[in-house]
Amino acid sequence: MQPEPKPPLSVVVARSLVGAASRLVPRAEREGWQREWEAEIWHRWQFLEGAGAWSVEEGFRLLLCCCGSFADGAWYFARRQSVHERIQEYARSPWACLAALLAPLCVLALATGLPATRQLLMPLPYRDASQLSIISLHSYTTGKESGVRAAMLPEWMEKSHLLAGGGSLAAFNWMELKRDFPAAPVKPLFISVEPAFFSLLGVNVELGAIPKETALLLSHRAWVSLFHSDRQLVGGNIVIQGQPYRVAGVLPERFWFLSRRPAIYFVMPHLPDNRVMALARAKPGVTAAVLEKELVSICRQDGFTVSATQPHAISLGDALTAPVFSFAIAVVGGLVCLVRLGNLRTALRRDLRVAALRRASFFAAKCAVALSAVFGAGLELSRGESSILLPRMDSASGPGVAWLYLLCAMGVLLWAWADQRARCRVCLRLLCFPVRIGCPGCLLLDWAGTELLCSEGHGVLHVPDMVVSWDNQADRWIALDDSWRDCFTHAE
Repeated sequence: MQPEPKPPLSVVVARSLVGAASRLVPRAEREGWQREWEAEIWHRWQFLEGAGAWSVEEGFRLLLCCCGSFADGAWYFARRQSVHERIQEYARSPWACLAALLAPLCVLALATGLPATRQLLMPLPYRDASQLSIISLHSYTTGKESGVRAAMLPEWMEKSHLLAGGGSLAAFNWMELKRDFPAAPVKPLFISVEPAFFSLLGVNVELGAIPKETALLLSHRAWVSLFHSDRQLVGGNIVIQGQPYRVAGVLPERFWFLSRRPAIYFVMPHLPDNRVMALARAKPGVTAAVLEKELVSICRQDGFTVSATQPHAISLGDALTAPVFSFAIAVVGGLVCLVRLGNLRTALRRDLRVAALRRASFFAAKCAVALSAVFGAGLELSRGESSILLPRMDSASGPGVAWLYLLCAMGVLLWAWADQRARCRVCLRLLCFPVRIGCPGCLLLDWAGTELLCSEGHGVLHVPDMVVSWDNQADRWIALDDSWRDCFTHAE
């Protein structure tokens, strides 16, 4: 009989891979599993060698096939009873719960980059931003904001004692032009402004100059995304709705107004609209509420009607944090509905303070992570031109997002409360081994419900099938002492 030919290097490496993967297989099954894989390698090599089809390429394919031995060994490893038990125990642990809640937040951060959140945390890119306010017309009947009459602005400039001198008011409006830039990755925002608008903000251009006549200024993001950072564009013309407009300059990269979207500013000496928004700069120390009272009094003196609607001033800082306050109100309202004073009195007992503090910390961490994901999703995925600074002007971005926050916050808190009640009072693992006790049809004469155990032997939770309205603590937790722990295989 001829001796077996010397195996090629790829066959030797393949056998080594199988030998390394065999360490994952339980010892009782390891020898048979490894023999089966090595037999498959030998037959494949011998068959191709005998057919004259063995080559370097076939050796590489053999190595790729043997890489699957690690997945096969991992499957054998996962079939172990001890591994199953460890996976189940980890799935019931509080750390698994927090990790599952962190996953959507990480996905949101990777998918969007959290531009609105970073914008919320960063300082406003304006000079003395605390003195800037946006003035609109507030309706008492509908609760919405609209533009003020353009004729009011000269009267305010002349008679106001709280505005910071000449040029402290500038009109602006935003427009929706749907036919232009249809292939843009992000739909741009079109804003018409007066020339004094940018000097009022204390912002200069990065390229070009701020025009005095009708022309365009591009935000840095619009310049990059729509025109590919073309420096030759400054001084040239672009066509918008069939009309050519000269591009006077590009604004700095950090500058934004109303939205994080790319923006094109129509700089015009006089805005064509009768209703305009107004950007105002007040004197140092003057709040938006005080400025609003003065503007209302001026309107009444000049005969402007302010019964159903009146001027409304909101500072840029307060407008920017409006989503935070609306979300905080939703969270506080949900917590007030859930937390009972009787539970607080019980938790403050001296012998229960340590366990209560542990449970409260886990509940707070669980709610904080889940609510952060809800708030971040609402902030990042809502329409940006009015939900950031003027939430009440857009029903889909302002009140719509507020109601979404309220419903989602209540849903998160209700789930967190239900999850908390289903956990062990000591180790915070989810309870398991549900057992039905009693007869559901005999509730009048006997008790019926479900009992759940802690896998570590810390206690038993009794959950009745029917809860009466006057019973504030229907669930009964019975703590087990150390003498019971030998009955549980998971106890140390």
